[in-house]
Amino acid sequence: MTDQDAQSNEPATDLSVLDRVLTAFTTAVESEEGLADTAQRLVDTLITKKDLSEAAISQALFGGDPA
Repeated sequence: MTDQDAQSNEPATDLSVLDRVLTAFTTAVESEEGLADTAQRLVDTLITKKDLSEAAISQALFGGDPA
C-alpha cells in the first residue's frame, strides 16, 4: 500500500462498519446515470439521520411524501 492509499483510507477508519458499507453503497448508486438525487436522499436518510425504517428507505428511493 502506498502513502497515498493510506491517506485516502484514514477518514474511513473514523466511520463505523455500517457507515462504511452504506457510504460504499450510496457512492455506487451515485455513480449510476440519473441516480444522483436518489443517492443524496439515501445519504441523508441512512447515514445522516441513521433512519433504517422501511418507510424512510422507501421515501429515499422513490421520493415523494412520506406514507
